[in-house]
Amino acid sequence: MSTENTTDAPKEIQNLKLSLIAQHAARDLAQLIAEKEEELLQAWHQVTEEGELQEKKPIFRIGYTISLDPDGNKMTTGLTFAVRRKLEIVRPMPDPEQPELPLSEAEVHSE
Repeated sequence: MSTENTTDAPKEIQNLKLSLIAQHAARDLAQLIAEKEEELLQAWHQVTEEGELQEKKPIFRIGYTISLDPDGNKMTTGLTFAVRRKLEIVRPMPDPEQPELPLSEAEVHSE
């Protein structure tokens, strides 16, 4: 299923219920972003700043969910965002079966 933008007109939603869900979801997304605009911009800035400091490509993720309750005839939309931090240290794993090699020539000759 491809959702890439093309020069063709977008396909219209045929089912009335799905069309209404899409319309409400689009409005809800805009409203939620507007309500948290300052916090979103601060988080975006933090991610960009940290990416520059760590020399990594910054990625700021915004999650948007649509939950449908067919029995209750309800729709819930949710927006999530966060600044995620990850620290790493990469080092070789020591092998307990392999003896350590001497660190210097002096250690080799002293044995």
